[in-house]
Amino acid sequence: MNRARLLAEIPPAMGQWLAAHGTDATWESVARDLAVALGRRLLAGDPGSNPLLITVHQTAASAAVRHVASALGGGRPWSANRVASALGAYLELYSATFELRRRLVQTAQPISLVA
Repeated sequence: MNRARLLAEIPPAMGQWLAAHGTDATWESVARDLAVALGRRLLAGDPGSNPLLITVHQTAASAAVRHVASALGGGRPWSANRVASALGAYLELYSATFELRRRLVQTAQPISLVA
């Protein structure tokens, strides 16, 4: 995991706390949760075929969002698989890519109204 890239994405106070008290497992958990949150942001709307949304992501404050938007570009829809792979590579969470995909797909599934 790339801690410098993770620290660039979270609030400074949280980064200071992680640096002082975070175990390796805590860092990993925070990085995975951050990747899922960023992935949900990237998948909102129809980013792969909407040039305006691609431009919004490419100019975002988040370096991770900018990187993924530039890497995936336009022309075809962005899938949870593509976004998870790109975020996993950017944050160097190589062992977490499967979990990221699973969690991103779960959010994309419609919620059943049948009890």
